[in-house]
Amino acid sequence: MRQKRLELGESYKITVMVFLLIFCLLATFYFQFILKIEIIFTHIFYVPIILAGLWWSRKGIAVAVFLALLLLISHVLSPLDTPLDADVTRALMFVIVGTVVSILNEKWQILEDKLSKTLEHRVEERTGELREAQEKQRAILDGIGDAVIVLDRDQNVTWSNEIAVNQYGAVNGRKCYETYKWLKEPCPDCIARETYVNGVAMTAEEPGILKDGTQVHFIVSCSPVRNSEGKVVSVVRGTPRHHRAEAYG
Repeated sequence: MRQKRLELGESYKITVMVFLLIFCLLATFYFQFILKIEIIFTHIFYVPIILAGLWWSRKGIAVAVFLALLLLISHVLSPLDTPLDADVTRALMFVIVGTVVSILNEKWQILEDKLSKTLEHRVEERTGELREAQEKQRAILDGIGDAVIVLDRDQNVTWSNEIAVNQYGAVNGRKCYETYKWLKEPCPDCIARETYVNGVAMTAEEPGILKDGTQVHFIVSCSPVRNSEGKVVSVVRGTPRHHRAEAYG
């Protein structure tokens, strides 16, 4: 698909350039051979010259050379008695302008490529660092011995460590109250929700149900996670691995 777009873009450039060169030819013929007036119209030649330099870099100089030759040939064939040095100067300026634009564009493309490669390299490095940090974080949270999950504002599990998955079935997208208490509705005294609203860390003892159906009591601690603006964006809920297995209800 990208290759097709590039081909279409190149076809468009060639079509536009052909149209501009034909226009320059017709303008030269009209002013010098039909109107037969001495008027400086060659400033319009700079349009295709500059475009060619921007589109094709050094290859675009061919357009400047073509228009320079057109001007010199028209001078020889023209019925007008215009000074030769004036047309030679204009023809030389065509080539100079075309060459300067082409070289500058080429240097800009080289610089742009270097900047792009540098940026890609830095992004790859940063991505690797973030991935490594995430792996370290997971290793630490998997090794602390407690069930840890991260909740969004709607009490959906967005992250869980290995213990939380194994003991409670805490998978991403599942509700906190479904995971820990097998409920269909949020707990009326949910400290995770209060932590999200108030932004204050809280601790409480709660009943719960393990993945195998065992009813337990545990100590729950919830801490807010804030963004750079200080707004609470998620809540970390931690539950000890060891519980008091007691019947309740």
